[in-house]
Order: sequence, then C-alpha cells, then structure tokens
Amino acid sequence: AIRCMPPDTQVQFVAGIRRDVLDLVRSMHGNFVIQACVVQMEPVAISFILEAVEQKVDILAGHVFGCRVVQRLLEHCSMAQLKGLLGRLRADARRLACDQFGHYVLLHVLQYGSVEDKAAIVGVICTDFVRFSQHRTASSVVEKCAEVALPPSGEKLMDLARTAMLRVLLSDENDARPPIKQLVTDKFGRFVVRKILLHSRPAVRDQLLGRLGHHHKALLQGQGIHSAAKRRARFQPQ
Repeated sequence: AIRCMPPDTQVQFVAGIRRDVLDLVRSMHGNFVIQACVVQMEPVAISFILEAVEQKVDILAGHVFGCRVVQRLLEHCSMAQLKGLLGRLRADARRLACDQFGHYVLLHVLQYGSVEDKAAIVGVICTDFVRFSQHRTASSVVEKCAEVALPPSGEKLMDLARTAMLRVLLSDENDARPPIKQLVTDKFGRFVVRKILLHSRPAVRDQLLGRLGHHHKALLQGQGIHSAAKRRARFQPQ
C-alpha cells in the first residue's frame, strides 16, 4: 500500500512507526513493512530506520527477518548514509560469513559496498581461506570474493586483495597439499575452485590447474557440486 501513497502521506505513515522500528524489523510480517519503506521512499525519509538498524546490526544481520532489512538498506541507501553500518559489518565479517543468515548480508556488501568494503572482506577471508571455503555458508562468500577480486579492476585496493588471494591459492610450489588441492575434493570447496577458475586470468588459471594435477581436474565436473548448491539454497531468506 505504501507504494501507492504520495510522498507526504508516506512521511505521515512512517511517523507512526518510528518507536517500533526494531520490533517491526524482527517481526515475521512487520519486516515487510520496513522493507517496503526502504524500497519505496526517498533515502533521507527513512534515515531513522537506518539509524535504528545500525545500532543493532550485529544482531539483526544474523536474524532471519532482520537480515532482509539490512540487505534492502544496502541496496537503496547512499554510501555516505551507509558508512557507519558498513563499518560495523566489516568488523563482524568473520562471524557473519559463517552465519546462516549473516552471510547473505556479506554477499550484499560485496555487491553494493565500496571498494574499501569489498577489499576488507576479501582480506578477512584470506586469513583462513581453506576453512571458509569448506564451510556451508562461508563458501558462498568466498565465491563472491573471487568474483569481485580476481578480474582486473584498475583499483589499487582490489589489486592488493587479488594478490593476497592468489598468494594463498598458489602457496609454495613444493607444498604437496596446496589449498586449491584441498578444496577440490570438498563438497563446498569445489564450488569455490570453479568460481576461481572462472574469474582468473588465463595465465593464473593455468598455474592453478597445474597445481590441481590431472587426477583432481575431473572432480570439478562431479555431481556433488549441484547437490551442495541445493543444500545451501534451502536457507536463502525471502
């Protein structure tokens, strides 16, 4: 209904829910009202929603309904408005990556955040790359990191993030079990490997394939990839 209201009526409507924002965000039905406000109204008019969510984002980002509102804010508010919210999310990236609902928020940061935000999350992932890549929810964050960091961008911070990721992946040439070889046999890690190969430059891709060896290349085509995807998709918030 809010989408049909003129702007002045929208402002009057949201004035009546200011004191109940957090309750509505956590409500099975109320979260849709807040989402509609974020999507349909001018960002300046819903600043009180952003302020309330920012104060509790450590809880709401991992909440089954709250994570939806955080995602809408990331989609529709300006970088200037989101500065505080993004700072809190970056600081909590390690935990959120492994959270059933919080990892969807991190995926949105990697999609809509600034270069600094994206590079910071890639940096966190690189500190424990194999563990994150083998985790049911965090592996999808690693995939998104590969998507944003590996292609050439011309951005210095992303160049540094790409270098850090490749350093982890290529490891020591004498390492009998380099990270990429550990991942290709894992039900979630092999997803990550495919995304890495997809977004790497040809020369880097050849290096990575060389580390895999002929025996492990065939595993990239296994049906386990598709079943793993289905298992993760069941937890997608609507």
